[in-house]
Amino acid sequence: MIFILPGMGTNNAMYEGPWREMEDCRFINWPKLDGDTTLPEIAEMVIEKNSIGPEDWVGGSSMGGMVSLEISKVLGNPQVVLIGSAKSTREISQVLFNLARFSDLTPIVFLQTISGSTPLKFGKVFANSDPDFIRKAIKALRSWEGGESTPAKILRMHGSRDLIIPCPNEGHIIQGAGHLVAMTHAEECVAILRRMIGEGEGLDLETN
Repeated sequence: MIFILPGMGTNNAMYEGPWREMEDCRFINWPKLDGDTTLPEIAEMVIEKNSIGPEDWVGGSSMGGMVSLEISKVLGNPQVVLIGSAKSTREISQVLFNLARFSDLTPIVFLQTISGSTPLKFGKVFANSDPDFIRKAIKALRSWEGGESTPAKILRMHGSRDLIIPCPNEGHIIQGAGHLVAMTHAEECVAILRRMIGEGEGLDLETN
């Protein structure tokens, strides 16, 4: 099974169209955060809530990918899929941290700010964003030690115009895409993931 997390402030509705044609793939949501927390603690909650096992693949967009790295450090998952995401805070633009004060505003305003723009058709994804979750998530990101120690293989796909997590010099680069690459270029992302699954040796995606 492949478990895919959304980005910060979004939910699994961000994965539409081609994403929903993926077999043995679950698009999951964030757990409720009762107090200040860390990314490793969020990872533990995600594992428990969704019964993720060590044989599963994990991944996600933006912060979802970072939490997936923490999940893999706990469970030893074979593969982590980073979609417009980072392996450490060194890869994240300081604009995200500097704009943390906007998290006290309506979530859509904050998300418009960090993504550059939020087309109307994406509004439903952000409509139910929890500003309290965003505040706590940003604080957790600031204290993150990074996921580079994961034993998993890392598959990266990234938009060439991502200003929040600037495009790394590795992985699959999707030209013209920004930070919302999983939404704006779903077909390309799914094609990359399908190809990776096809190349996986001994992968059994029907274990769950």
